[in-house]
Amino acid sequence: MKKDKFHLPECGIYIGSAIYVSYADYTVGTGRLFTTWVPENHDPEWYLEKTITENQGNIVQLWPGGVKQQLRAAAWWRGMVADGTEIPVPDWKNRKMLRPEDWDEIAGNDARQGEGMLRFVEKAREMGLYSMLIYGSDIVNDSYAKAVSELGDAFLGHDLGEVFTFRFEDEEEALVKSDAAEFSLSKIAENFKATVRRTLAGERKRGYRCVMSTGVSFAVDYEVAAGLDIPVFEDYAENTASGLCRGLMRQCGLPAWGTHMNHEWYSWLPYESRYRMESFRSGMYIKYMSGSKILINECGNWYLQSNLCQDSPMVTSVPKLQPPSQKGIGLGNDFDYSAGFVEEARKCYPAIGYDSAPAAEYRRMISDFYNYVKKNGTPAGQPEAKIALAKGNLDLGASASGFNPNCAVGSYVLADRNPAWFAGQPERGWDIAYNVFFPRPNVTGKYYNRYLSGTPFGQVDIVSFACPVSAEFLLENYKLLIFTGWNTCSEEQYRILTDYVKGGGTLFLGIAHLSTDDTRNYTAYQREKLVRGGDFSELCGVRARGRGRRFHWATCAEHVTEFEFPFPRRFGIMAACLAELEIGDGVEPLLVEDERMEPVMIRHKCGKGEVYLLTTWNYPGALDQDKGPSAELHSPGIIGYVLRSLASRARGTIFITDDGIMPARECEHVMYSYFPQDHSVCLMNIDFDHSHTFYLHLPDGVRETTLTPSEFRRFKLPCRSGVS
Repeated sequence: MKKDKFHLPECGIYIGSAIYVSYADYTVGTGRLFTTWVPENHDPEWYLEKTITENQGNIVQLWPGGVKQQLRAAAWWRGMVADGTEIPVPDWKNRKMLRPEDWDEIAGNDARQGEGMLRFVEKAREMGLYSMLIYGSDIVNDSYAKAVSELGDAFLGHDLGEVFTFRFEDEEEALVKSDAAEFSLSKIAENFKATVRRTLAGERKRGYRCVMSTGVSFAVDYEVAAGLDIPVFEDYAENTASGLCRGLMRQCGLPAWGTHMNHEWYSWLPYESRYRMESFRSGMYIKYMSGSKILINECGNWYLQSNLCQDSPMVTSVPKLQPPSQKGIGLGNDFDYSAGFVEEARKCYPAIGYDSAPAAEYRRMISDFYNYVKKNGTPAGQPEAKIALAKGNLDLGASASGFNPNCAVGSYVLADRNPAWFAGQPERGWDIAYNVFFPRPNVTGKYYNRYLSGTPFGQVDIVSFACPVSAEFLLENYKLLIFTGWNTCSEEQYRILTDYVKGGGTLFLGIAHLSTDDTRNYTAYQREKLVRGGDFSELCGVRARGRGRRFHWATCAEHVTEFEFPFPRRFGIMAACLAELEIGDGVEPLLVEDERMEPVMIRHKCGKGEVYLLTTWNYPGALDQDKGPSAELHSPGIIGYVLRSLASRARGTIFITDDGIMPARECEHVMYSYFPQDHSVCLMNIDFDHSHTFYLHLPDGVRETTLTPSEFRRFKLPCRSGVS
């Protein structure tokens, strides 16, 4: 979708929530811990009215919900409710008129599938609301898809939802099992992109002008590479997800990126925690100041859905079902079975319905945030980011939430045969970068803080080599480019990186990032697998001859003073291998092993820029070891210290510090962004309990600044600051 076909509303951002075509007394899932009941019994138009009267935003997202399983939902979808057709009421006692197939009139109106949606969108437009559709691929006839798209800006587009995955057990298990020895990352990536292209082609043929997807997969870059118009990542406050979507928007010229805020499911904080709802409020501001222009709240404000936390009303109040037909085979619905519990369930609806305390609190917070946006607008454009993390070519194992050694890269079928296909050193390297650039201090009491992070070095993009990247693009946007996760190198990529550095960029990477392997052989690859046969003299000033001896401790070289630790502070135990190198002129060792002082990391000036090359045969994740002499509790590790040093020299228009020099513990609780297009500065304290004081460095001076608990602040730099 071209940018000129995507228009933002007057306040600069789309804010809204999901509206489900689903009715009371039906379960959405069953199982001892997964039973979910729908407590409200309203047609979708009722929620349109409530969106206005409850000030819930300017857009609504229509979910087909029960269209395939519930009789009235199927009738509404076909326009039969709107045209006055008398729809049978479910007879739960006698198990009659529950499903679409229970009433012949439903099948007789299949040609009208999507008519209810079209009328809904037209009604929303009349009320001054924008709308969008999610999960409508196989239940909207082409004529209605085209008609709704012809309504122009009133209809934002079709979100495919979580339709794409990287798990091959479902659709290609036989292929993987038969061809496991030769299966590669490139095959997985190409097969996946082919699936995405086919899906997108079908959606565009049906008339949708904007196609989005929602999911938690960090493989959304491959969806964009295959032609996706707008990523709408499902989280609620995750800066890593924002960094990837924002990077994709810049490098691929996308019209926008969005956030599918699924706080009710993803906060993972029990209702007893006073931080639960405060984290939702914070999440809206975090995404606002990250550059997200679409904020869709999935659930919680009309009625509750989640049953994850032990004190969720959906767990403590409603009847729990384990239908005999479902034991051991999943969590699907059995309405003949659940019908026997409807009367009992109805007694519990006040605890999970529209008038429940959590639902009312969600609505209050959405309304307050929308009021702020209507009054103050939204910063134009995207926030400045002078640092980029590289999501390397064929990095299919990266995660927005961090390293998990039990997760497979691409396929569990492959991983069960070859453990190298489980997350390992390459994926662990992402955690090093996350801990430096998106630290998550303990701000949620005794509960684990999964999402809320500061940005002590400002907004950081994630640039994907799954999509087109040029040296010109990198130089225009980023002072520093960092590789920590997987990369399958090529001659073309090597040339791009060389041109970036020669043009003035700073690059951090390891020898492992220059391997051409795409079979997950990341420890025993040979020199022949390195790009240019290991001759990195032009870019890095060295030639790699092969894997060398194993070393155990690392420190900085004796003359080095640029890191936040002194020689000979040791890091380890590494148990990693060095590379055997031929070192050319102009190469400066910065990190060394402690026995022979052989280099672990070197610096090489190349043109106007410089390269920091990790000279181990292993990925950076293998060096995330700091449990030795003088190890400190909050140490970022030896690679983390290097990244902090590099980041401090790649600062943008504004930056923050604890002491006037570097960010530390105070700044880890602060998120900030600067929007060059309208000179807006945004600051936020992610700590709910404590104020944090830091130095705010602006073009016209330094201000000692204190943010009170959870405070969000926005202001504009004056023109006299010399900022263009």
